Amino acid sequence: EKIDPRVDVIITIPAGLEGKNLEKTIRNYAKLKNRHKFELVIFENHYGDNKRDNTPDIIDRMRREFPDLKIVHLYKKFDEKQPIGSIRKYLVDAVMLRKQKSEIHKSLSIVSNDADLEDISPDYADAVAEHFAEHQESDAIVGKWDYTKEVYKKFPLLHTAQRAWHYFDRVDSTKNIDGVIENPGLIGRNSAFRSGAYVAIGGYNPQAQLAEDLEIGWMIDNARNSRGQRINYLNGAWLKSNPRRAVVKMLSETPLVQQYGDFHVNEEIRNKDLN
Repeated sequence: EKIDPRVDVIITIPAGLEGKNLEKTIRNYAKLKNRHKFELVIFENHYGDNKRDNTPDIIDRMRREFPDLKIVHLYKKFDEKQPIGSIRKYLVDAVMLRKQKSEIHKSLSIVSNDADLEDISPDYADAVAEHFAEHQESDAIVGKWDYTKEVYKKFPLLHTAQRAWHYFDRVDSTKNIDGVIENPGLIGRNSAFRSGAYVAIGGYNPQAQLAEDLEIGWMIDNARNSRGQRINYLNGAWLKSNPRRAVVKMLSETPLVQQYGDFHVNEEIRNKDLN
């Protein structure tokens, strides 16, 4: 399926058995302005004997309800569980192939999001497109992310811990090497990069079982010889995501910084009901 030449932003979403969260996620994207300028690419994937969930039905229903919201649905069943790096690479490489076949010669903004979106800025896609248009030196951006107020009211300890994490994250990002501010790390739930930068570094590491987001940021950084200001913060591109992983780990007395330690093997977290 060809990419509309009016599209500037491609929002990529891996969705492995995420039917439970997908409708809310798509409804949030339906709030975005200027729908003709972006598209959603949802990669439904599962493996082995796992049964396919209701993802196709949800996408079909959302397409009927929001006919001007462009949703591209990719599907693949793997023989065995794939590392998240392989999933992200398959997804974005498919976008690059569509870009080539559509004869789209301009740079596209490739957004990395997740399938458990709770809220998002209506100006999200516009903010990403405008940033890359106005800052030609920028290869990638890290968007602002958070959890909802309702979650923080229910889990005040998470609120305190997450605020501390965000604070130290920003302090760490102001470090400089030989007078140059260090580029921030990318995060899978909310980041974006130029299509040209992605192709130039060869895309995601398909062997990465976790931290594939950080790694692709490091690859971009290394390709630019760690020159500052190639990866930027963009607070205008904010979103709020599902805290299921953080809450489960916090309640099991696991430090938040270790919440992704079992990312590749622990699939039960996606089924947790925080209510």
